[in-house]
Amino acid sequence: MNQLLITDADYDAFVLDHFPDAQKRFSAQMDRVAKTNILLELNDAGLISESLRKLFPDLIVSCIAGQKSRMNKVAQPTVWVGQLGDGKFVFEKETNKYYFSSLEIAKHFVELISKEDLVNIQRTPHWNQKSEVKLALEARGHFSLYENLCKLENYAIGSRFIIKKLYKVGSESVVYFAHDKSSGLPVICKIPFLDYSRPARFGLKEIEYAREHLIEENQVLVNQSILYFPKPLALEIGPSPLHPPSRASAIRDRELYLFEEFIAGPTLEEETWTWHEKSTSTLEIGNLLLRIAVNVIDFQRKLYDNGRGYYYTDLCPRNIVIDEQNGRVRHVDAGSVILADRGQFSKLRRTTIAYTAPFISPRDRKIIEKHGGTEFSARACLAMLGRSLYFVATNSSPHVGDEIDISLPAFQKLPKTASDFVTALAYGALATFEDAWDILQETTRFQNPTGS
Repeated sequence: MNQLLITDADYDAFVLDHFPDAQKRFSAQMDRVAKTNILLELNDAGLISESLRKLFPDLIVSCIAGQKSRMNKVAQPTVWVGQLGDGKFVFEKETNKYYFSSLEIAKHFVELISKEDLVNIQRTPHWNQKSEVKLALEARGHFSLYENLCKLENYAIGSRFIIKKLYKVGSESVVYFAHDKSSGLPVICKIPFLDYSRPARFGLKEIEYAREHLIEENQVLVNQSILYFPKPLALEIGPSPLHPPSRASAIRDRELYLFEEFIAGPTLEEETWTWHEKSTSTLEIGNLLLRIAVNVIDFQRKLYDNGRGYYYTDLCPRNIVIDEQNGRVRHVDAGSVILADRGQFSKLRRTTIAYTAPFISPRDRKIIEKHGGTEFSARACLAMLGRSLYFVATNSSPHVGDEIDISLPAFQKLPKTASDFVTALAYGALATFEDAWDILQETTRFQNPTGS
């Protein structure tokens, strides 16, 4: 009640509407505690909960100020799903809000946090992907977009592909699972990200801009044939049920669908949870950090060198997948590849959504806030890598706008070579990919990452 009925006027109006018998016993001199005692004496707590649920069907429970520090002990990744008995909840660190499946689960959660009984709170990263997508969209202010996006499920694109189900929503693209009838394999389908539930908010200019980004991603996949990226399969043009009938047919019937390889395997975020749940030794974690760094820096060098001149600018644990077929580190978002010669302050579009923002260095975040873009450089990319490796080492996301906290016990216990290297990356001490590569060669036994 304190969380949802903020003012005394809200509180009194709620009691008057739903529990007039209690309201009759209130006096002007009573504080809220005294009023609540009377309310609970006369009415069952479950009935009060049910009345609140009807009044607030889309329940959003924010961090309670007095419990915030304790909650932060639980909230490790930037967006994760948890389970309490039969109930579910999602935490969105960027907005600092929890989304609960019921009021009882919210109450139970706060009770456990207040007692620091964290053992009974379980992260379940593989829980209902679609529910997590829906809640993530709502956290970004798109409250009815989820239902619109589901219209593409079981939708045929040409004679080769069938879109099966909604998978993820990024800053630039909506991602679906699809079926490739020619190979019989599951594939990924991407379409431009637009708020299809509110078509009046975007016009032809915004549509063309979103489609241009998808075309650029396809060109990167085709031209930069690097094994770290998914293999491109097709860029199809076809009708879309997401656009309203009022749109011109030239828009409705010419939507872009980018199909690419589905890389089966856990994300680095999911692998981090697994490593820490298994109580992996700090020595082994240190070696894992360096092995990931070898693969990622080798990938960045290949993009930038050999005349390519590209930067991968959205490096975070959710965009890195450990390929289950060969154990290689793969990168799933080629849409985050930027040409190095685009100018000093390149527009970031919408890349600072909740699960990316913590991995942008404080220096680059200030530039983004001031100029609406950032200076894409090897230093900025390496800083994102350092902050991602810090997450792997500690199972704790860096705070948005702050430097990494190297005083955490989990980080202090790492082998010194690993902790020093991660710190140098995260603090922007390394200016080029070659600098980082040379240091890796000195501190690890890995001579050639290809095939390792």
